[in-house]
Order: sequence, then structure tokens, then C-alpha cells
Amino acid sequence: HTKCLKMQQPESPRRTHVIAIDDICGYAPRIFEWASRTLPKQDRFVLVHGSRSTPIKDQRSAQREAALSKENVAMEARYRQLCTGDKRECTFEHVQFKSNEDLGRSICRIANSLQAYSVVCGSRGLNQFDRRILGSVSTTILHECSCDVLVIRDPAGKEDAHSV
Repeated sequence: HTKCLKMQQPESPRRTHVIAIDDICGYAPRIFEWASRTLPKQDRFVLVHGSRSTPIKDQRSAQREAALSKENVAMEARYRQLCTGDKRECTFEHVQFKSNEDLGRSICRIANSLQAYSVVCGSRGLNQFDRRILGSVSTTILHECSCDVLVIRDPAGKEDAHSV
């Protein structure tokens, strides 16, 4: 009798993926679900959420920041629960930004500092006018990140969008 030895496959390298999340678009959970379903289980997720900094500090802006802080804590708890259920290592980064381009650059800085394998983000599908006025986080990420970038568009109501 000859024993058949199973050859061990070399273990895949553990990669880091930066995932931009927000609750403005409403489809960040779908982006997370796609990443969780598609990317290898041993890979680590760094979930990045940004909130716009307020240039004028008054009582109303302080109340707004307190409310946003509570929302951020609740959102982080929801994603932490998703990570636990998926048995995936996740960490969280919160950044403050002044403009959409500023947020995109911050996400790229985080990805570059972690030597991330990829960045996954959504796109609201802004028209050209809105993109010029508001700026586009996903466009900034596409142009400025040194790693692979996957932009997932929201298919709802968009004729040319591709579903994930």
C-alpha cells in the first residue's frame, strides 16, 4: 500500500482591502456584502467613513457633530456585526474632510500607508455639472490611488449602470 500524500497548496497572501462606506448613498451595505462574498476570507477589510468638517464652530455645528458622532458609532457597530458574522477581520478609520476630493485623497493616503491591495468604493453617478461643483470621491480615488480600484455603481434608476 502506498500512502497518497496530499500536496499542500501554498497559502494565499493575506491582503488588505480599503472599503469606503457611507450611508448617504444607501448602498454601502451592498458594496460591503459584495466584497465580503467575493474577496478571500483571510483578507482584511479597512472600512473608511468620512464626515464633512464644519468650518464655523457654533452651537448648531456642535450639535450636528454630536449627532454625526452617534451615527458613526451606530454605523460602525452595524459593520462590526457584519464582520463578526462573516468571520472577517475588519478595522475602522474615520476621516474628516472639507470637499469630496479631500475625502478621496484621504482614502488614498490610508490605502497607500497600509499598502492596500485594492480600494472598493461606490459611485452615485453624478452628472457632469454636479461632479464639477461637488467633486467626486470615486473619480479622485481612481486618479490618485496607487493600488487597484473597484467602483461599484448604484443600478437603481440608472440605465447604464452595471449591477454587482
